Amino acid sequence: MLLIATQMNDNIITLDVGGTIFKASYTCLIKCEFFNSMFAFQECHREGMLQDVPYINEPIYIDRCGHVFKHVLGYLRNDNYPYPKKYVEELDYFLIDATDVNMYDPNQLVEECIVDGCYKPCYGNRNVCKDHLHLCDYYIRDVGYCFGKINVGEIRCSKHIMEY
Repeated sequence: MLLIATQMNDNIITLDVGGTIFKASYTCLIKCEFFNSMFAFQECHREGMLQDVPYINEPIYIDRCGHVFKHVLGYLRNDNYPYPKKYVEELDYFLIDATDVNMYDPNQLVEECIVDGCYKPCYGNRNVCKDHLHLCDYYIRDVGYCFGKINVGEIRCSKHIMEY
């Protein structure tokens, strides 16, 4: 059974990755050899069969962790995506060459406080100085650091505590 979209540029594919639902364009997914092979794009394209292949009308189940897959999809959507180093083996599964990926290590500390205008050294295992320990230093892609307020003794705000 061929899993390929009739109209490559406009078709949205629904993926069920470990119970988490994702939607992505066909064009985005075929950037990766895993999906490229799954959809048999190269073979259909060579044979000129793209017009005769049916729509994918139900979610495609992939038995992987949805939390980790969101990073794979983030990279497929934007090749400058700061991909977490700790999930590099997932790139192998999806047949993505890790040497081309912008790896990000959220645990890699900067030398001076990340708060604008503050040039004091970071404190402990944080990306902020002693004066800013009340701020969450979780990095949000395309946004920057969270800077949400945190409780005494914690290192992340309630939204990002599970990301540590």
